[in-house]
Amino acid sequence: MDMHFVHELYGRRFLLSQDFGGKESAMQLPCHRIQVRVSKSDSAFVYAILEAQEGWCLYSTLPAQNVHDRHRDLELLVTEPFVDRVLSLLREMDADVEILARPLLV
Repeated sequence: MDMHFVHELYGRRFLLSQDFGGKESAMQLPCHRIQVRVSKSDSAFVYAILEAQEGWCLYSTLPAQNVHDRHRDLELLVTEPFVDRVLSLLREMDADVEILARPLLV
């Protein structure tokens, strides 16, 4: 199955700081927003995979439209250096978990 999902450059930027030998340096990176929909039964697996990729993205579960909804809508915020990695990971996960497209919130 060919996977597709919603992906856009998000207006927000992350402020990242790192310690370089006692000097702290901060940089702002563009943030991409990716929204995907997974089945409720697969959501714990997807959360565990995303958490295992430490630092690749931030994710949150969007509020359900209906209490009987059988899906979970996730929003991933990904900085520029990790976009390709996250998109590749989502494609790889789609072999085991059905990942459905979801329209972006406006």
